[in-house]
Amino acid sequence: MGRASNLAGFSTSIQSVAPNNLVVGVITATSFVGNLTGTASTATAAATAYGLTGSPNVTVGIITASSAVVGSAVTINSSGINVVGVITASSDVKIGTKSVATTGKAIAMAMVFG
Repeated sequence: MGRASNLAGFSTSIQSVAPNNLVVGVITATSFVGNLTGTASTATAAATAYGLTGSPNVTVGIITASSAVVGSAVTINSSGINVVGVITASSDVKIGTKSVATTGKAIAMAMVFG
């Protein structure tokens, strides 16, 4: 391989700064052979889904975090079920004579039949 100034098409876009020191603009290639230097040498495949916009479909294996449910859904039905809703409690949940014992906070669906 020769000097860049001797390659076809490069001689008109190269400016000499000093002897044996040539400055070239942007070069686009379809492949690269050789070692990378600088920050590109530490580049890896993306491990996180950073900067997603729109409505992307993301598959998540495990979610580890605190959760909170705000609000409730209450339905009145004349065919036997009087109330359907979501219960959040800091201790045991009792419905009628039945009870669900918890060791901490609990979230439960409740159906009270008339």
